[in-house]
Amino acid sequence: MPVSTSAISIPKEIFLEMSGFREDILMWEDSDLWGKIALKYPIAFSWEAVSIYHMEADNRTCDKTLLLEEHPFKSTAIKKIRDGDVPIEISDYLQEYFNLLNIHFAIRNIYIGDRKKALTILLHTKTRLLYQRKIFYLMLALIPTSMLYLLIKIKRSLEKSTYFSFFSI
Repeated sequence: MPVSTSAISIPKEIFLEMSGFREDILMWEDSDLWGKIALKYPIAFSWEAVSIYHMEADNRTCDKTLLLEEHPFKSTAIKKIRDGDVPIEISDYLQEYFNLLNIHFAIRNIYIGDRKKALTILLHTKTRLLYQRKIFYLMLALIPTSMLYLLIKIKRSLEKSTYFSFFSI
């Protein structure tokens, strides 16, 4: 994701104006809300690392095999584009963000073992800015599932000891 949704601060009035987090979705309700806010209000961003994300935590939702068909923000943004609520000058950037979400869904499918679906998603994702990432995950989708799980296990053991990361799943 472009930002860690766990390290965002917004005024309470804006949170309430946007009706808070959606309760009808199981994952990514936070990034859906932050995306809606970013489409309406200017945001500030800093590269300064001020939060810690524990990849080794046992209760992370993103480690579960739960898989949504589409990121909730994608449908939110498409509706806002159709309603004319999104400035035309950011539409190309929004499309690349949709491409990033597609790649993320492909990664989730690779992770749960549905390599065929991951390949389909990646092959249909037309991106200008994320081409290398797309190619990397296309290659990863071609690796047998048992080999992939071994790579993930090695990656996680390295992360725990050295914070080394060579791919993001």
